[in-house]
Amino acid sequence: MLGNKNLDTKDQEILKLLLKQGTIHYQNISESTGYSRKTIANHLNHIEEFLDEYNVELIRKRGIGIQVRGDAKQIRILKKCILKMMKSHCHYYQN
Repeated sequence: MLGNKNLDTKDQEILKLLLKQGTIHYQNISESTGYSRKTIANHLNHIEEFLDEYNVELIRKRGIGIQVRGDAKQIRILKKCILKMMKSHCHYYQN
């Protein structure tokens, strides 16, 4: 089961973009959300901590972009959790 780490609305919005786009740049996130680069960076730090609980990594590479990387099964679980997050608390079961 997940610990006490939850995502706020901005975290969720940014993570949904990351999961949808694959690789995305700060500028694209800013254009989609209206958030500043500093705000995005702060929320990415929080998202990174959240993703650790799914054994999924947040990769940031200058000139390449930002992406979520991990086992396909874990990413599917993560996507389902994000879709449900506004309605209920997500639970993570590791097999």
